[in-house]
Formats: sequence, structure tokens, C-alpha cells
Amino acid sequence: MKTLFFISYLFFTLYGSNSYSQAIEPLDTTEIKIPTTLYTWVSLERFRGILEDFAKGNAILRPIDPKYHVAKTNPDLANIPARFFWTDPMTGIASSPKEIYGRGEVLMRFDLDPKKIKSVSNIEALPTQATRDVDIKKAKKGDLVYFGMYGITEQGEYYLSYQEWILLNQNIIKKISADPQELIPVLKEKLAKMDRLSKNGKPVKYPENQIHNVKANLPNQQKDFLREIIQTYIDVHAPAIQNILQQQPLSSGSCRRTFTN
Repeated sequence: MKTLFFISYLFFTLYGSNSYSQAIEPLDTTEIKIPTTLYTWVSLERFRGILEDFAKGNAILRPIDPKYHVAKTNPDLANIPARFFWTDPMTGIASSPKEIYGRGEVLMRFDLDPKKIKSVSNIEALPTQATRDVDIKKAKKGDLVYFGMYGITEQGEYYLSYQEWILLNQNIIKKISADPQELIPVLKEKLAKMDRLSKNGKPVKYPENQIHNVKANLPNQQKDFLREIIQTYIDVHAPAIQNILQQQPLSSGSCRRTFTN
């Protein structure tokens, strides 16, 4: 008999592989591919702080807020330095129209070095349910965490509510970029894909495994909302980002840094 929540944890060593598979409960078996590129959105104010950290050689990770679901269900992860990411800049721009990450101001892309990724944790939970029978102490010493939050219907069926990647070790980062000239083409390509039609004339949808807030189903829903945010980034925030980058002592006018062990 299934309990009201299920947590699965995996600690493993990679040998040149970029992906792994495992049984994901309480849903069907799912393959989780370890990403090599991740995206996050931050505010202009936070971006300035990140650049200052770069210049000083400080860590770019921030303590996990104890109010976040991953910390509520895993108290040992509260206040651990980390950063939250998504595999697609469109799906990670907002959890819902009421929650726009980083105010949609600065997009940052993080390229990871697969050879340096040694440990990945897969954690699943239901809201308000504290985790049990899982060694979070090992997880928080790892490189990456895939966190999936589930809900449960009145009929007792589980459904994925939202999902995200949490980076715990910045030494696996190969390159970071926030240069609008480099990222705007990526966003425009994503916008074009939102308008694609299948051979049957139906809109081509983002697959669930790429969506942050599965329940909100962005960007398959409310496409105009996302288009407005992206266009504002291109027209308003991108020039401001370029001005900030030009004032920082970083090469090539872009936010890049290579971290090594």
C-alpha cells in the first residue's frame, strides 16, 4: 500500500555518461536525463551582486530559503548554498503569471561539465510531508538535486506539480553567460517553436519533462503572457544588462567564468 508520499534517492558515480534511468514512484518509470545546460532568471539588482562575486572570486550560490518546498520537506537542506535552475528558459521564467522569477529581467545560462558531475540526488515529495528514510546528509554533499513536488487527488492518484534542478556544487560549472547578444537568439527560437503546428494542424506542445510548473502548464498555456515578458526582456532589460556588463572588469563583455576543482 502506498503512503501519502514517496521519496526516492540516488547517489551514484558517473563514468562519462550524461544520463541515468531509474524507477520514479509514485508515477510510471521515467528517465531523468542529467542536463548539461541550465537556465535561471534573476533581477538586475541580483545580477549586479553576482558580478561583484565573480570579480572577488566568491561563491555564487545562495542559502536555500527554509520556506521553499524542498526545504520544508527536507529540513536538512534549509540554508544550504544552492541555486535553482530549469532546462528551458521559457519554462523556467515563471511558475505562474503571478510569480515571475527575477522579474524576467536577466536570463543566465549555465553550461555544466559532465566529467565533473559525480553525484546526483532525486528527491520527490508531497507538500507539508517531511521526508523519512532518506539520507539527505549525503544528498546535500552532492553536485545536483532533481526535485519533484507531487500532489494527490481526492481519488488518491498522484500527479507531478512542479519540478526543478538544484545545483549544490559550483565546481561543476564550465561556463556562465548572461550576454543578451548570445541569449536573445535562443529566446527567439523558443518563441518560434511556440507557434509550431503538427501535421494534423494542432499546436506542438512542450513535453512535461521540460516544464517547471506542470500544473500551470507553461508555456503551452498563456503564450501571450510569455511573449510579453520575453519582448520586454529584449527591448528593455537587454540594453540595461549590456550597460552593466560593460562596466564590469570581465573579458568579452559577457558574464563568463570557469570554475575548477
